[in-house]
Amino acid sequence: LAVQQAVGNIARILTLAGIDTSLGECAAMDSVVWGKLIINAGINPLSALFRVKNGVLAENAMCRELLAKTVMEAAEVADSKGIKLPFSNPIEMALKVAKNT
Repeated sequence: LAVQQAVGNIARILTLAGIDTSLGECAAMDSVVWGKLIINAGINPLSALFRVKNGVLAENAMCRELLAKTVMEAAEVADSKGIKLPFSNPIEMALKVAKNT
């Protein structure tokens, strides 16, 4: 709720400054934010712990397994909160991002 209020305040300020601003549905914003959080939760801690570039996480079997477990745990939290993610397969998306970054 605090994030939604902050975004609303920013939109009002932009509108007052002459920049026509409209907000999408909050549920859509939640989906995107949670999607990014889940991908980051799978990639960032592991690349830091193992001191490797993100792409290595997709290439190494042990790293892939840890990434998959981390991503699925985060996705289960989103699901328990009723958040619909912007992608159907969180593990596949996290591996794709890891390969490309």
